[in-house]
Order: sequence, then structure tokens, then C-alpha cells
Amino acid sequence: MPVLDDDEFAAWAADLKEWPSVSQGFVADGVEWEWAVGLSVSLYFHVPPEVMIEKRLAAIRLWQEYQALIGNQLTHVGHPKGGRLHKIGSKRVPDFIEHAQKLPLDENFFIESASSESEVTSANYTFRSWIRSYWEEVPFKLSWLRLDFAYSWWRDHRDALHAFVLKAATQMNAEQGYMGFGYVNPLGVGAAGDILPYEKQLARRFYGYHFDKPFYMDSPHAVSRPLTFGMNAPTWGTLIGTRWLEKAGGKAAVRAQLTHPRIRVSELPDALWIEAGEEPGLLPVEDGIPPIYGEIARALKPARADDLDFLTLGQWDDDERDVMTPTDSQAWLARFDPDGSWPSPDVRFWQPDPQAGIGLGIESKRRPSIPGGAPCPESGWWFTPAQAGSRRYFKSGETMPSLGGDYGLTFWQWSPDQSAPKL
Repeated sequence: MPVLDDDEFAAWAADLKEWPSVSQGFVADGVEWEWAVGLSVSLYFHVPPEVMIEKRLAAIRLWQEYQALIGNQLTHVGHPKGGRLHKIGSKRVPDFIEHAQKLPLDENFFIESASSESEVTSANYTFRSWIRSYWEEVPFKLSWLRLDFAYSWWRDHRDALHAFVLKAATQMNAEQGYMGFGYVNPLGVGAAGDILPYEKQLARRFYGYHFDKPFYMDSPHAVSRPLTFGMNAPTWGTLIGTRWLEKAGGKAAVRAQLTHPRIRVSELPDALWIEAGEEPGLLPVEDGIPPIYGEIARALKPARADDLDFLTLGQWDDDERDVMTPTDSQAWLARFDPDGSWPSPDVRFWQPDPQAGIGLGIESKRRPSIPGGAPCPESGWWFTPAQAGSRRYFKSGETMPSLGGDYGLTFWQWSPDQSAPKL
């Protein structure tokens, strides 16, 4: 099993604060692995049997259009009948259009294409789509489409990608969708479970780290609750479609709650695409929670699931790894709520928002983070994400200590609660 030591993980987390899309390489059992946090879009949609072939053909066209959009970065594609990777254009790969038309409705149709053939390395670019089979016993399933792409590429092509995503969402009648930073799963199925403990650690350090696992979050595979029970938490880009708009009170009601001047809303025939500001970010915990995310979370909360399955392949009986539990899932989904507790009540505070005057009632004057070993710049109550329950009073000039803990290096932050504990 691949394992990152503490220093390797700390270095990866530190690099992600400098640039939100970074890979971490290491060697396990003589094999070179490389895991990456990257930028992605996932769209989820239901495909009834009467339009299944139509949607399969639409997915093929979107794959071709995406390949053109990214400058032919995709180099390999999985065989549509077995999944084995081949170079795009290989004579070993049958015609996808013919396959889509002839495949029985009770079989899954999939496209898996990537810029790398490695099964243990996160690819820079991927296109993956599964159109789920129809079973009369399970009439409602979620099919999906996921795109991974380089953050640097997106910064130069954001308008083109935006247009493509809205087109794809409209053609596939997406009912929910997400665009943000998260783990880019390699094409190998087995690699999906190895990252689990590190994903939880990343989520503890970054509010913008998004759990999005299309293959494991639909109805046939979910260990606990899939996305058919409700939406995921919002991330930088979030799509809410007809079924969930009804839960949230309708298009007009949702739009009326999104008053922040930096929220961008694009209206589709049966959905809204919502963006939280100018561009996505990982949102380090020590920088506080941006109120813009709290506003979007409040508007979409009636459609949100209580808990979701983030375990991919799940755990075995003697698995002692610290991974996302159902309780963790509930806390993480509510991390942008005013009464949220993720990752810990004492490390949470809301960023001041002078542009809109929004702070959800618990904002604090912004002060710089102070590294462990430095003198306290101002008397008052401080806390550090390096250790839960760390809030304490320092006098001006007093040395602020370095602490070990689950959250990384020690940086002391001014507490939004300046009251002394009640005895």
C-alpha cells in the first residue's frame, strides 16, 4: 500500500498553499506513484431508457469537442467493451458510435480518456462519462460526466471552458454539478482507495478541497448515501437542476438569496450554474471562511444531502486508517454553515467581507497569522489550526509556542471569540 510520510505530506500541503494544483510523487513497492490535486468539473444526470442512445451519442460528441478545446491533450482511451487502454486512433478500439447504438440498454456505456496511460498517476487531462444501464428494478440512477484539466490551462481558457460546461449541462439535462479542486483519480480502480486518509487530511486544511467521486457516488455503488438522496456541498462552481431547485424553492427563490456582488449566476433552461467569485481556490483553513461560500450554502441547503459516501472502495474490517466517516461527512457538508464545526469549532472564523458587508454574524478583525516561536503582537485570545482546543490568552510580547498536532505547522491566529472561558 502506498504511504506518504509526515514530511512528504506536509511538503505537499505547503506547496498547495502556494499553487492549488500540485502533484505528489513517491515510490511504493518499486512502483512510481503520483497523486495530484487538480481542477475538475463533474455533471450528474438521469438517463431514462427512451433517450439512452441519444445521450450516449451526445457524450461521444462532447468527448470530441473537449479534445479539440484542450488542444488534443488526450492521448489514450479505454476500450468500450473492456476498458483496456489504447492510444487514440488505434485499430484495436472499435467505433464508439456504432458501439453506443448497438449496446443493450441494460449495459453500461462508458468513455474513459486521459492524457496518460498510467494507472497510478493522476493525469493532467481526462474525459470520463458513464451512461448507466437501465434496470426496471432500479429505475432511477445517476449517470455522469467528469472533466479534469490543468489549472494553468483553465486560467487562459476560462470563458471557453465555461461555455463548454453550460453546453454539456444543457445537452445532458444535468441536475447537479460541481467545479473545484480535488483529487484527480488515476485510471486504475485500485488507486481510488489508497488516497483516502490523505484526502481527509487535505479537507481538514482546505475548505475548498472538494470530495467528488462520480463512479462511487451514484446509486449502484454507494456504501452509505449516494447523490440520489441530495446534493453535495457547494464548491466554487455549483449546478442545481430541476429536482433540487424545487427542494430549494425554485429558480427565483434561489437567485433572490444570492445577493453577493461577486456571485456569478448563469441560467440554463432547467438549472442554475453558480460561481463563488472570480476563480476557484483551495481556501486554507487559516485564512478563514469566505462569506460568499456561506451565502451560496444557505441558498442551496434545502437540496443538500445530510451525508454522502466519500469512501470509494470502503474499509475492510481491520482497516485502522483515519478516513471520512458518516459523521465526518455530515460535518464536512455543513462546513459553510454559520453553525458548522468542520474541521474544529476553535479554528473556524469568517473572513471580513468589506465589499458586501457580509460576515454571517461571526466575523473578526483580520490580523496576520503568527508562526510558533514568534512574539505575540497584541494581547488577547489566539488559536492555532495545529491543535484542536488550542485557544488561549497571550500577552503582547509573550512567545507563542510551536505545537505538534494533526493540522500541520503552528500558526497562531486571532480568535473571533475574545471572551474569557466561563468557570
